[in-house]
Amino acid sequence: MTAKIDIVEAIHKNCALSMDKSKEAFEAIIDSIKESLYNGNPVIFRNFGRFNIRYKAKRKGRNPRTGAQAVVQARRVPYFKAGKRLKSKVNP
Repeated sequence: MTAKIDIVEAIHKNCALSMDKSKEAFEAIIDSIKESLYNGNPVIFRNFGRFNIRYKAKRKGRNPRTGAQAVVQARRVPYFKAGKRLKSKVNP
């Protein structure tokens, strides 16, 4: 598993930035993706993939512990769809 610190260290090594600047750069990228999705805009990285939002409608649900019915409110759910090159890299 690759953790956030692993990506920050890769930025540090590949871009000749300090660890603090590498962390700031990584956080800026993540914050930019979050802000774009919050505003309803997709984020597309050509040859890598696409972050987007799916809309889930209001529906009836059930509490698994009690069996009581409940209403699940409508919501937006972020998702990622891998691009062709990423898929081919993962599944050669």
